[in-house]
Amino acid sequence: MAEGAWHRTGASGILVATVGPGALNGVNAVANAHQDRVPMIVIAGAVDADEAQSYTHQVLDQTAVFAPITKASFTFNAGAAHIIADKAVSIALEGRPGPVHIYLPIAVAVAQVPATAPFARAPAAPVIPAQNVLEQAASWLSTANRPVIIAGLDAVNEDAATALTEMAERFAIPVVTTYKAKGLLPEDHALALGCAGLSPLADTHLLPLIKQADLIICAGYDSIEMRPGWQNIWDASQINVIDITAVPNHHYMHQATLNIIGNTPATLNALNAASTPRTVWADGQIQQTKSALATSFPKDDAWGPAAVVDVCRGDLPRDTRHRRQRRTPHFAKPDVEMLRAARIDAVLCPLHNGLCHPACDWCALHRTLSNCG
Repeated sequence: MAEGAWHRTGASGILVATVGPGALNGVNAVANAHQDRVPMIVIAGAVDADEAQSYTHQVLDQTAVFAPITKASFTFNAGAAHIIADKAVSIALEGRPGPVHIYLPIAVAVAQVPATAPFARAPAAPVIPAQNVLEQAASWLSTANRPVIIAGLDAVNEDAATALTEMAERFAIPVVTTYKAKGLLPEDHALALGCAGLSPLADTHLLPLIKQADLIICAGYDSIEMRPGWQNIWDASQINVIDITAVPNHHYMHQATLNIIGNTPATLNALNAASTPRTVWADGQIQQTKSALATSFPKDDAWGPAAVVDVCRGDLPRDTRHRRQRRTPHFAKPDVEMLRAARIDAVLCPLHNGLCHPACDWCALHRTLSNCG
């Protein structure tokens, strides 16, 4: 739920857990948020420190439990409540998003906090490479014959779709995405080569193309999603690789000739403006790869995942994935006689909480059964 809300609204999820077992029951959800780069504030109750010295029931070292699966952990303090809250949200959302743990002792939970919050920290500005780094990257892009873009979660979280599309189209660069980055470039786009990282079948077509490349641009590519077949698939001493990421490379799943720690869309825009297009992939390898992928993953099944997706693509509006409007829940028209037979003499409308909306069947039922007129 937190992940769905994050991708729909851009807001961090909140997990509230009770003392002891409640906190431990949340470990799987928190670990998943950490792996999937989902911001989450984990607020867990705790026995007071002085009480814990002579009390054992539901006492455990929460910080030790959550340290490997969170970006930070705080012990809540009433006097610093505003600062801790601001730090937790900032850390959860910035860089690669993830969960932050707040340890909330019982006595602090009922304490008064300062009425006035201190001045909040200003949001960090998007960062682009230094001029000499940008010039080096631009020279590689301007002279490349077979460039490839691999885009991932950082690009999704930083809203890089527009910048990515503009660069791909201007330089005719094929784009491979991770599964979570699916849709950054429309799947039916001439330069879209689909998703990679989990399908050995797709890899049989994508990896040979990538190994032909003379420039690889990793645009917000987070290798957390990739299977072992993608481990060190290129030699950065033999091919130019530009890695644009939100955080330094501590995974060593791949290496780059040029490491850029910065904002993905801002960096792509700067690189786009500083480079000159040329003819690339002159032998038709992009279309050949797209055709091979289409043959390997047919859409004409009578039933199955491919058939379901194909029907949805054909019938749903093109911008379905990007819709953000809230939808009114649908509730079936109530059966008054059935409810009376069951001796149910009061019902609240699930949409209007019994406020008797004049055009609502459920509100009309509430008026009928409760004689509220």
